[in-house]
Amino acid sequence: MDFEKFKAQLYEFDALRNDVRNDDEIQEGLVERIQPRSADGWPAALHPRVCDALVTSGIPRPYQHQADAIELSLRGHDVVLESPTASGKTLAFTAPMLHTLLEDPNAHALMIYPMKALAFDQRMQIRQLCESLGIESWPYDGDTDKEHKDVMRLNPPQILLTNPEYLNMSFLGWKDKWAGLLSKLKFVVIDEMHEYRGFFGSNMALLLRRFFLQLERLGASPRIFLSTATCANPEEHAKNLTGRHAKVISARDVLRPQRHFLFVKPDIPDYRYWKDLQRRIEQAALTILQEDMQALIFCPTKRLLEEAFRECKAKADERGFDPDLLSAFHADLNNRRRQEIQQEIKSGKIRGVSNLLDIRTG
Repeated sequence: MDFEKFKAQLYEFDALRNDVRNDDEIQEGLVERIQPRSADGWPAALHPRVCDALVTSGIPRPYQHQADAIELSLRGHDVVLESPTASGKTLAFTAPMLHTLLEDPNAHALMIYPMKALAFDQRMQIRQLCESLGIESWPYDGDTDKEHKDVMRLNPPQILLTNPEYLNMSFLGWKDKWAGLLSKLKFVVIDEMHEYRGFFGSNMALLLRRFFLQLERLGASPRIFLSTATCANPEEHAKNLTGRHAKVISARDVLRPQRHFLFVKPDIPDYRYWKDLQRRIEQAALTILQEDMQALIFCPTKRLLEEAFRECKAKADERGFDPDLLSAFHADLNNRRRQEIQQEIKSGKIRGVSNLLDIRTG
């Protein structure tokens, strides 16, 4: 991306302003790319079918931090992997999890996510590997219909994806109905562990202690794999969260794409702030379409989101852009539509997405 050209387009579309009447306060920043270090190959102890599936899917070898985390997990340790966003944390816990399930076809794994959208995204990421190995994975949360819940309790898949609410309501609340799965639970993933802090974190720590106590009563002692992108004290936080000691693989600065930052404090009078802010958001979205880029645009309120989205689609049509390249995404959408939008973003069918700030769909 030509950053200077993009910035010039923002001015041209009036998303940014710098003239005698209106002078936005702007600060720029650039973070240089860090090239990751690759391992020589997949750990020797990793199940050969998992290695073959990874190579077939186009991943001939892992990054070094992935290999280190996989080796620790295969040796039976609880692991915390701290590494940047998009640095391959999912692969790092998926490989030893699949190894465990292939070693024992009767074993089960539980993947816990703080939000439904994350669970859906992760299932899409691991689905190809799971299918190639004949391993089933299914979500179990509030969007799962009763018929499928009944089937999964009676005949659980090897991998279940859930959230803290259902860990409490179902796996603990109806633990007798899950005895078949829980007694054979060999692997637990706790992703995005930094989300569990404050009041939410205290509740999650209590839930996990109750959960592991129930597993102990059933004779199960699964390995745990925690991951995080933003945690200042991963070892301490993991211990506080789970009550167990985990070995840390810290890879904070091993991988990073080049990033440009543009911070803008718009020069907008208070009496017309929201209307002008909405117009700036609309103009920024049109710039995204002009430059054939893809972006998430966060709006501070749902009302502003809906009005900006409606106006932006109309303006896109007037300028000859395809208005269907824009979409709104918020918690009031039903589960199927949210999942459709997520898939359309990944495929590139949608270029601009307006979202609500801090919306949680879990």
